[in-house]
Amino acid sequence: MATLTNSVLRVLLRRTLAVRTYYYMSQRGLPGGVVRRLTDKYTDIGREWDRNFFTQLTYKQRFGDFGLRAIVKYANDHLHYRV
Repeated sequence: MATLTNSVLRVLLRRTLAVRTYYYMSQRGLPGGVVRRLTDKYTDIGREWDRNFFTQLTYKQRFGDFGLRAIVKYANDHLHYRV
């Protein structure tokens, strides 16, 4: 997981711009002993591949007693399953 924060704009312009990004990838399946016990064979049953990507951009600005906040989010998730 990676997190980036832009604090230079916060100090110079009294504004906040923050970017957060998350990426995760995995591959899973049943262990060989479980596969053999369930099917009485050493075949590969059930594999999963996951890929998750998420990013978020947050912008804040103060106007005296009032403020503005804008948040933009993007997510891309993929799951592939083989029986």
